[in-house]
Amino acid sequence: MYEVKIHCNMGDKGAITSENASKLSKNALKRLRRDEHWEKIKPMKRRAYRERRKVRKQALQEKEKASEEGNRETTGEVMSEEQRALLRSQRKSLREAKLIEFLDKANSNFEIIIDCQWDHLHTEKATKSLAQQILQCYGSNKRSSNPVKMVLTGVSDDLLSKLKKTNVESWNATYVESGDYIGVSKKQLVYLSSDADEVLDELDSNCAYIIGGIVDRNRHKGATHKKAVSQNVRTMKLPIKEYISLSHTHVLTVNHVFDLLLERCKLKSWPAALDKVIPRRKKAFTDHSEDDACECKQVKEGEETEENE
Repeated sequence: MYEVKIHCNMGDKGAITSENASKLSKNALKRLRRDEHWEKIKPMKRRAYRERRKVRKQALQEKEKASEEGNRETTGEVMSEEQRALLRSQRKSLREAKLIEFLDKANSNFEIIIDCQWDHLHTEKATKSLAQQILQCYGSNKRSSNPVKMVLTGVSDDLLSKLKKTNVESWNATYVESGDYIGVSKKQLVYLSSDADEVLDELDSNCAYIIGGIVDRNRHKGATHKKAVSQNVRTMKLPIKEYISLSHTHVLTVNHVFDLLLERCKLKSWPAALDKVIPRRKKAFTDHSEDDACECKQVKEGEETEENE
């Protein structure tokens, strides 16, 4: 007999022996071994991250040095400390100007609310997945030419602790609320649900679109729609079935719904937005119209998608 040294939350035991391991399912053991592997490689990943930061810092210093040498070749003078300080100040002003432009665009656009008040339906793994999807939403918003104000509502302590690991407090145009979405926005609330009767054809800058933060919606069909109706919140569905037919499920992840809204705002076309966001292996376009079909080009292979309620 041997000991399986896999660290997990097992009270005071800390590690699992072969006796305990025999009581666990095969999938549970796989998860525990994966966690142990992560603990082993975490220091290496941190060192790699620090090394990347060091390389970026050196590249910036070399760029500044090249700029200084270029100035010296042009003027015959070496850049003084005051000139270096002025250059840094100019770069800082440029970053601040870009931030102001980003916030102005976000505040003038529609809002996206992610309703995270579904902890009672989530496992620990599902909560981690939701946190990762929210992080991807922020990344998309940060890169977008048409950013939006992103509001996270119903955020539990558990989810917040995971988001803090990604420095959620420093995210631009992002707000975290522990309470429900009622009253957090001055705009008209619209809950996106596949069970709604009304189709979302045009995006309205006077609206705040709510995405249900449920990770496994196939097991909780209709939950978000039922909640919205009970609160007298308007419900609408994305025009997905009007343009494409998904091969497996008509449920999208939170970040894919978020990306669809951003792309629809940018491209002014649902077919083009769907074409860009949804992987080709998941869809087959319908004969909606000749014009729409022309807009639907081949998409790049992406990660597996599920459609939001």
